[in-house]
Amino acid sequence: MSSSRLAASIRPTMRLGGGDSDEESRGQGDDVGSQASEAYPSFISQNRRVVSIVLGIFCLLLLRSHAQRDYQRDAEKFLRSKGREDALEYVMPKSAAEVKEEAMSQKELLAYLAAKSKDLEARVAALEGTHGRGSSAATAPSEA
Repeated sequence: MSSSRLAASIRPTMRLGGGDSDEESRGQGDDVGSQASEAYPSFISQNRRVVSIVLGIFCLLLLRSHAQRDYQRDAEKFLRSKGREDALEYVMPKSAAEVKEEAMSQKELLAYLAAKSKDLEARVAALEGTHGRGSSAATAPSEA
């Protein structure tokens, strides 16, 4: 008998439906229907499902329209239509091609400056050789 009491105390309090002979004998069979899970979804859960589907479709449409629309070109057209071409360089970011072209022009400028620097170093070395370093002619102002 003690094993049946132990088994009854271990049983979970929520039942999934149907009457148990132990429950009916204890007088608890009346509220089994309130504890039983529903076999079909209720009206509220159906509304939640419909609302979640509608929200999902709305989000997909929003993402799709955002991905397809070129907002940069729209802003550029708007500024041009208002006569604000000067504002384009401040408002619009540079395209990848423009950034790459600018980087290449900077590399060319650096190469030019490096060559010019070597040329100037060579000229300074030649001038130091002809006038001598530390002589009075090199340090004195020229009279011309």
